Amino acid sequence: MVHPATGYSVVRSLSEAPRYASVISDILRNRVYSGQYLPGSSEMSSPSMLAWGTLWPQERKRQRSFFLFGLALIIQLDNEGIQTFFESFFRLPKWMWRGFLGSTLSSADLMLFALYMFAIAPNTLRMNLVRHLLSDPTGSAMIRTYLTL
Repeated sequence: MVHPATGYSVVRSLSEAPRYASVISDILRNRVYSGQYLPGSSEMSSPSMLAWGTLWPQERKRQRSFFLFGLALIIQLDNEGIQTFFESFFRLPKWMWRGFLGSTLSSADLMLFALYMFAIAPNTLRMNLVRHLLSDPTGSAMIRTYLTL
């Protein structure tokens, strides 16, 4: 649950922990102790897989793939590229960059974020973004994750 681009997870983890704990408790109470779950039954219906699905719904997977794509891009940039990236980043509307840093943007918001960033970025950063999308494994992973319904 660590934000790949910022490394922060405290706020998100603390705010989501009660919901996760409740869901995991319900899974264990309703499936294990009621006898509905038997060790050796379908792996997809195991308590751990049900809890994993709660922790990582498709929306969260899309967000994470976007964050990992951005992290991999920043790691590959030189000092000038990083400076250009963050100059463009902080020219975005405040709700976008704050939402990104706070992990509150939906996967659809992140696509809007990407389009806006691309529109305001200088050509050098645009070329880096396109090159990264087409050549880095995080680009294809992000595309696959966003296309999964």
